[in-house]
Amino acid sequence: MRDLRRWKFIAGVLLIGLIGLGMFSAYLVRQLDRDYSLLLDRTLPLIDDIRRVAREQSTVFRSIVTGLVENDPAQVNAAIQQAQAAVDRMRHDEAVLLTSDILQERADLLAEQKKADQAFVAVVTDLLPHVTATATAEDERERLERLRAALEHANAVSRELIQFVENRSQSISDDYSHLARTRAAIIFGIAGLPLLVGTLAALVIVCVIGAVILLFRRYGTEDQQ
Repeated sequence: MRDLRRWKFIAGVLLIGLIGLGMFSAYLVRQLDRDYSLLLDRTLPLIDDIRRVAREQSTVFRSIVTGLVENDPAQVNAAIQQAQAAVDRMRHDEAVLLTSDILQERADLLAEQKKADQAFVAVVTDLLPHVTATATAEDERERLERLRAALEHANAVSRELIQFVENRSQSISDDYSHLARTRAAIIFGIAGLPLLVGTLAALVIVCVIGAVILLFRRYGTEDQQ
């Protein structure tokens, strides 16, 4: 009876240990999933915001060119309004970028982006008053070239920002992968404890039984002598 109670106790301890291990494993997996979700929430919208700024700048450029080639005053005014609306959206998206904690790691690149956007807006502000029904792209060739150069520079900086965010995201993802492997090793290590304990217990039992058998044989040999 005493041995039976002892084995029941050991089985209960192992069962509780396995349940605890399962709960701990679920916690680690859930924590890792949450961290990875936060990573996606931080990087994917950020890349989309950078690309949105570039799209708005392209919209401004196309609208100005449209206003210069159109002869209908209504179409020209519509193009001007579209360009101004795109500038406003661009400024809003740029303000969002300035609050990004990831981009703060490259404050120099972020400052360059801001400078490039401001230069682009300055050229747009200088060019818009010249967008009229009587103006032509040929008349405003110099300002258009300045606008195109400002757009290309802003787009180049945007590509650098996107590349940095993608590289940083990959670096963080690699860190999470390493963390996942570490946690998996911990889980498997803990999971192996019951098996290790059981194996050691079995070895101890075998050794005890072997020792008892040897003792009985020795005593038997001595009695016969």
